[in-house]
Amino acid sequence: MTLISSVLSVVLLILLVVVAQFTGNQDKPATQKIYPVRVTQITTDKHQDWRFSGTTKAPDNATVVVITGKDGDHNIPLAQTSAGKLPKVRNGKVQATVLGASGVRTTEKYQAGQTAKLRVVAISHYDKKMGTALSDKMVAKVNAKSKTTVFKLTAAQARYLNGDEAESSTESSTKRTHDGSYSATEGENNARKYSYGDFVKSDDWNGKSYHISKAEVLQADESAGQTTLLVYTDEDPSHLFMVSHEGKTTAVEDDYVDIQGVFGDRQTYETKLGGSNTVPSLTAKKITVTGQATD
Repeated sequence: MTLISSVLSVVLLILLVVVAQFTGNQDKPATQKIYPVRVTQITTDKHQDWRFSGTTKAPDNATVVVITGKDGDHNIPLAQTSAGKLPKVRNGKVQATVLGASGVRTTEKYQAGQTAKLRVVAISHYDKKMGTALSDKMVAKVNAKSKTTVFKLTAAQARYLNGDEAESSTESSTKRTHDGSYSATEGENNARKYSYGDFVKSDDWNGKSYHISKAEVLQADESAGQTTLLVYTDEDPSHLFMVSHEGKTTAVEDDYVDIQGVFGDRQTYETKLGGSNTVPSLTAKKITVTGQATD
């Protein structure tokens, strides 16, 4: 009886230890961690909101949060997906949208070039209850873990935010009657008559057709059914175009492509070295892969 009692006591003790460990693990809350996000590209979508992509060391499913980081009234998470949900990290990459006027301070009309300094981070184990606004304590942590990223208004965004009041009557008439369709004749004429320098210096080309017979893909990105390409022409890496296309393509980095598109306003994106660059933009009606660059 003594031996049996001893064995039962040992078994009971082991069970109590296991239950205690299990219960302790169940009660222990997941630790939140804040990771900086390096924004690599900023464009605008058809609704004139900022659309950005970036990289981070945050784990998959960490929640991407964008705030102004200034005071409690402005610490509502600003980033969302195209479906209106809080964006998540996937394979170390970030894709999200920010409302065009977020963080821009203005007393009168919006103007092209006005900026918003926003903080972009990813938070692991994000609590859904934090969705309405971040606490002051969390904001302080975000500020400590991140640097500000500058988002700049384009001319098209400023016009949209002002209700087209900033447009001259001539510009308004021209752009309201343009249906965004590609004209082969106009595209070929513009390609023959004008150079890259003409397109990069102003937004006057908005709505006009252009044909690029040979461009090399520098960057390619697909998200939410939309393709964004950064391409260069004339075998000159400084002659860059930002190309957007509704749908997917087979184009990848180092491919040669033929592009038929319509100019939008110039786009500003963040470079890998931490600076920014403003380039002409095209909405592509057709993208054809014609070959691949070789070393």
